[in-house]
Amino acid sequence: MASYISALGCTCGGPRQTLDFHPYGSYWGADVVFNGLVDDITVKTTVYEGKEYPSSVIVSFAVEEAFRNVAGKTLEIYTSPSGGMCGYPFQKGKRYFVYARRNKENQLTEHLCGPTVPLENAQAADRDPAV
Repeated sequence: MASYISALGCTCGGPRQTLDFHPYGSYWGADVVFNGLVDDITVKTTVYEGKEYPSSVIVSFAVEEAFRNVAGKTLEIYTSPSGGMCGYPFQKGKRYFVYARRNKENQLTEHLCGPTVPLENAQAADRDPAV
């Protein structure tokens, strides 16, 4: 008898997927809020049964505007290696408005269903939570 493994891809029900989204709640729920330029993207791998697989992505940002708990001019954000694993599809050379949270290893993280957006898609409310 064959055995089957059930797998689920990432399906977003995150804050930006609702019609009444306002970044105010995301701002106070985030550990760090900033906008910045992606300087570099590094894919970390792990070896399983002799094959190398992507395990995480580290995105290096040049911080352009700091809004909440930003110390320094650069930050690293960790995400999963693919959209199917809910990884945020950051692109080198693009600017983003980032709402990051810390994981148990104290790393800043973001995922596909979070409130982070490309900077050109950020609204006035993203920049000023009082709006």
